[in-house]
Amino acid sequence: MQFVQLNFQSFRPQQHQCNDAGYDDYRHRPTTARRTAIPTVTDLRALCNKRILLVVDADNMDYSLKPQGWRFRYRELLNRLTDGARMVFPAAVLTAAPGDRRRATSLENHGWRVLSIPWETVASHQGLRKLANADLDIAFECGSLASISGCEAVLIGTGDGDLAVSIARGLRRTHQRSRISVHTLSVAGASSSRLRQRTDLFDSSIIVGKDLLENTVNE
Repeated sequence: MQFVQLNFQSFRPQQHQCNDAGYDDYRHRPTTARRTAIPTVTDLRALCNKRILLVVDADNMDYSLKPQGWRFRYRELLNRLTDGARMVFPAAVLTAAPGDRRRATSLENHGWRVLSIPWETVASHQGLRKLANADLDIAFECGSLASISGCEAVLIGTGDGDLAVSIARGLRRTHQRSRISVHTLSVAGASSSRLRQRTDLFDSSIIVGKDLLENTVNE
């Protein structure tokens, strides 16, 4: 298995990443409303100077932001992380219509390793229905890459509590000797409360800030 790797940079401390200035404390606030205030800056300080495995549930991230009029800037996330981390292994998992590689190609051009799961049409007692779920693929991908990447931290990009908790449980079981930190990155208003509550599994629950978003309201 190969990574799509960036041109890795040595750690360069930046004021907006590694000190307390400019951050809103959104990590422990309830996120019950669909349209919740989004912080100005994404607080990535917990990942400074680490070897990071980054796995993003692209469907969850994109569809969580779409109703709020935002688009996620995948390239900017990598730029921010590589400015403060020792190494980043970026992977995105998404679903798409069979043969449709537009999203996958765009992410690959931005430096991501992409796993694209094709939609399936299956017969059930209710008739034909479309299956577009990659949760098990995301969990397997995260566990597999964590075992070969030599990472010190895993950043899971999803607001799905069931998925994130399952991944974190697996990482805790399989990395008991060389403990890695586990973090989540999710959207305000579309983040399970379990990401904040399960402090036994997650070292931090990071909320996406406007610095990683692009406004789509006028498009």
